[in-house]
Amino acid sequence: RGAVSEAVSLASCIFLEMLMDEVNGVCVPQSNPADQSFFFDVKLPIMRSCLMEVLALSLEECMTSGNNISRKLICDFKIPQMCLSFCQSNKVFQAAFELYETAVPPLPIDVIGDLLLSDKSSLVALFDLVTAGKNHSVQDFEHKKQTFAHTLGSLAKAGFLSAAVERFGVRNNAIAALSAAMQGSDDGIIDDNEDSLPRICVESLAAILCKKNQKDELDITALEARAMATAIGKILSSTVLNRFFTQASLETTFHHFMDHSSDRSAISGSPEARLLCSMASFPETLEMLRKIGGLEAISLIAHEGELTAILAIQKASEISPSSVVDVDAHQSIMDALVQVECKVSTTDFSDDNRKLREVAATCIQIITVLTQNAETKGAVRAAEQSFGCLAAATSIISASSKSLNQKSKSVGKGATSADKRHVPSTEKAIDSVDKDAPQYGSSREDLQIGDLVLVDSTSTSAQASPSTSSHSNVVEGIVAHLGPVKFAPGDDWIGVQLTASSIGLGRNDGSVKGVRYFDCGDNDKNGVFARRNNVKKKEHEEEPKSQEVAEIPVETKENNMPDVETQHEETWGRLLLKDDFSLERVSFALLLSLSSSEPHRDMLMNKGTVLDDMIGVIQLHSPALADFQCSALDLLVSLTLHLHEPEPKLIDLFCSVVNSLTKVLQVSKDKRLLYSTKQQLSLALSGIKNIFSLMDADERVRTLNVSSDLFIFLADSLYKGPKSRRLAATSKDGMLFYRLSSFFVLSLGSESFKACILSVRFVSSLIRFIMMTAGLSSLECQIPIKNFEGGEWDAALLNSLTLFKCNMIQASQNHLGVTYASLIADTESSPKSFSSCLAHIVDMNGAASMSAKQIMANLERFA
Repeated sequence: RGAVSEAVSLASCIFLEMLMDEVNGVCVPQSNPADQSFFFDVKLPIMRSCLMEVLALSLEECMTSGNNISRKLICDFKIPQMCLSFCQSNKVFQAAFELYETAVPPLPIDVIGDLLLSDKSSLVALFDLVTAGKNHSVQDFEHKKQTFAHTLGSLAKAGFLSAAVERFGVRNNAIAALSAAMQGSDDGIIDDNEDSLPRICVESLAAILCKKNQKDELDITALEARAMATAIGKILSSTVLNRFFTQASLETTFHHFMDHSSDRSAISGSPEARLLCSMASFPETLEMLRKIGGLEAISLIAHEGELTAILAIQKASEISPSSVVDVDAHQSIMDALVQVECKVSTTDFSDDNRKLREVAATCIQIITVLTQNAETKGAVRAAEQSFGCLAAATSIISASSKSLNQKSKSVGKGATSADKRHVPSTEKAIDSVDKDAPQYGSSREDLQIGDLVLVDSTSTSAQASPSTSSHSNVVEGIVAHLGPVKFAPGDDWIGVQLTASSIGLGRNDGSVKGVRYFDCGDNDKNGVFARRNNVKKKEHEEEPKSQEVAEIPVETKENNMPDVETQHEETWGRLLLKDDFSLERVSFALLLSLSSSEPHRDMLMNKGTVLDDMIGVIQLHSPALADFQCSALDLLVSLTLHLHEPEPKLIDLFCSVVNSLTKVLQVSKDKRLLYSTKQQLSLALSGIKNIFSLMDADERVRTLNVSSDLFIFLADSLYKGPKSRRLAATSKDGMLFYRLSSFFVLSLGSESFKACILSVRFVSSLIRFIMMTAGLSSLECQIPIKNFEGGEWDAALLNSLTLFKCNMIQASQNHLGVTYASLIADTESSPKSFSSCLAHIVDMNGAASMSAKQIMANLERFA
């Protein structure tokens, strides 16, 4: 007792330390091998056991009496490491464990970490002791394994274990040991008891695999995932399923009294759930888990909005869509998407909202993939939640559209203020202009490239004054340049390419003093520059109709479809980013895939405000919105395939797009802008073609007019002028010509075609196009259409030949007022070049050769 216990503890530690050296220790016999064998087999184990028993008793006495010397002895003589080393031997295991159980648990966790994690051998020994299994000959070894596991668990919770595993490079040992220890569960699941061996092991394993500074995310390799899936995939899956089924039973019983959402979230965030989802992030492992119920468990985790589980389902949908539907994972994903709205934070761009944005985007992508798959689309469309998903997607689109339209109006108001501050001296001058004359700059519209404007031609120099403008000196054109110029001071200069009756009335060709600002083609008197206060935006004839579109009242929803209220749009709007349309893009894709289902299509068509919002964004002139506008147009065009009656606002939209974007093509040299513009034009033309049969006579005339103007411009821009000044043909041009020519073929024989298409300008452009695409290499205007993939150029040539052939009748020639022979002679670049092109097409023996033969025969007959 007292001092004697201290002395006994110290003596025991000293003698144990002396006995640690089994090679040159003072007690080791050095001569007789028989004595050595007896020493190691009998004497040494007995001495160690006795000393450890005495040390355990004396340390316990010191601790009970409050003597602090016990901790000092334990640390100085490294008793925990000594115990782990001796526990490797069955002969002294019992005494070593009793000493370990006495000395280690009472120590603070940081002291235990310093002792046990100071060298690799102690850490490896601790893992080995947790997994020794039932074959160990020591009595009550399961209890002893539990004790060692508690040490691991405490170190893991304190954050010491993962750092030591990484430092000593024993990650594989840790995974193998903890996975093996988990398999000792009698019923094949990991219970919730924090002191149970499987629970401690799964939590320790999750802690070891955590990413640095990200405790909720695990970092594993494909090899580790495969090994764990083989060892513990079944027990993890069974545990997650059992916990969810138990929770469901509780909710059924007590659903009126409690909110269980936090309980479900706890399950989805548990170590077993996180391990399962991390393993499922690899295709090979995902397939292994699918065979043992893992995908069903992951589906339940995904239902709670856990991103890792949702990403795992996404991989499964890419590999085997039917396996996702087999376990009803598509319903879990749909529920997760709908529930996002309830979780959105009121703080914009918060970390939670960023994660929810990713959850929503991934869920939408999964549903879209499953809707597009022939085997799974029926189950997805039949699911009740699919209407909620459609409502979510439309809310996202509507919120984004409203925001963009609002920003556009704000920018316009901002430009108004800026203009007033920039040119305050012009106010009185504007007021003095004749009230019947156009009020140049008076409305301070926000002008953009491609806008149709009126210009006071008497004030198109740097020295001109707006007060000298006259109503009789007004020219019309398209804005081709905005901003400062080098020939005069000021940053409010506007360059205009003249159009219509004003062609040739300009002062330059878009360049001044050797600096080019825009291109006017072959006409060197087709460009003017004017100050902002001398330019007025011209209202298009179609604009009154487009204004009517914005005023169409919202239709009443039918079929008991869920309504999208303003508050829902505002909630989803908090997930939108300023310059990132990725969430809107996947939402468009989902709406596009669901629009082939009649109930979903009806629901979408009945959401009048959504369509109007999209139309408003499409009509904005902003290159930054090209991606959004193309997606919106693609969706609207898909809806036209299922219309049974005319939709005036869609007709107005498509005509407006073709009309305005044709002007953009005429003035822009930006390749990216041209690419997106042609893509939008192609979509708009598809929409026009789809609903052409539903239009009345006036609407047909209008669509044919804007389409023929586009065809004429495209053909002439590729054919006319010096080769260095012509536009380079692209695959997008081929698609446009194909869309246009198909539309014209569709309208053949109608009165609208005769009134709008059958003109000298159009037929001349048609002849030019045939010569360009005939493949005759000797022609300077030749376009190598065989170099383009897809076949659009070939199809456009065939359609053009069909158009020309079908109109080679006397009535058409009389309508034109000129013979075909003279029209061809005026159009072709050299004599007989058109005939040579036709002959070349015939020689190619392609699909177009028959039409070319008939045209040649008709030309001979007319001659």
